[in-house]
Amino acid sequence: MGNGDLAAAERGPNVISLSAELLRQGRVIPTAAQIAFTGEDQLVVTTFSSTTGSLAVRGRFLDAASGKIIPFFQSTSVPAFIQNTLVVVPGIGYLLGLNLGQSFSGGNGLGAPPFLQVAIARGSTINNVTTETFIAQGYGGIFTSLSWPGQNMVLAGDGAGWTNWHTGTAPAAGVEILETVPAFTEWRPKLLRFNLTTSAAAGNRTILLKWTQAVTGRFVAVATQFNQTPSTTVGYHWFIGALPIVGAFGSIVNAPLPDQLRLIDSDSFSTLTTGLDAADQYTAPQYETVEFRNIT
Repeated sequence: MGNGDLAAAERGPNVISLSAELLRQGRVIPTAAQIAFTGEDQLVVTTFSSTTGSLAVRGRFLDAASGKIIPFFQSTSVPAFIQNTLVVVPGIGYLLGLNLGQSFSGGNGLGAPPFLQVAIARGSTINNVTTETFIAQGYGGIFTSLSWPGQNMVLAGDGAGWTNWHTGTAPAAGVEILETVPAFTEWRPKLLRFNLTTSAAAGNRTILLKWTQAVTGRFVAVATQFNQTPSTTVGYHWFIGALPIVGAFGSIVNAPLPDQLRLIDSDSFSTLTTGLDAADQYTAPQYETVEFRNIT
């Protein structure tokens, strides 16, 4: 006796409609790209994001009772932190395809879009589900959607990342620059620039750029090897591969940025200025990063 001829009492009504019956009628081509749903199963999408927005889930479902392919769509608001969203499939049958995208401020070329994990779970509410298996994970943006089947299970740090240009916060007079990585984010800095205008107070100013790990407090600092005199304005440009020399006009200083620098949630970079006067003024820093979502 084959598996398709097992007694109904042993298989249960849902299993009958999902397996042998559809196959006998020629409605299902058995491939690895089809996942059976018994009516108790749902999709759970976990979103890791640093910006708010809306998540759009689109799919195609083969209904076991009618044999028809049913398209489905669900849109839900997602906050700027970890969010689990329950996606209710149309009924009993087979999931044929799935696409997830969104309209987040981080998904339009201004940094990494949300990182998504898609799982099959059993339960009726988001607080009462048991995860059975993951079927897809990756980035789901406006121009970079997550699809199943056919897409690999990527890690959040895989790929080329998303380039993001930032304008930071201008500190008050006599205060150092300080920029902090937002939640669920990884920065790989590429370049940084800012100006320092010194007061007439005597003494030179020497700048170090400092990167600090939030968890341990450990840091690394790189000096400019340049002494800025009173009553001057100098532009500081930090980038990978720069030689630590003063620019041709004497008002621009180039300084090297470490290659492969990785900053994650709550890590920061800041200036550390020897001889900083209470009337010295930094401009808002501008910097470019390659950005990923950090889900560790």
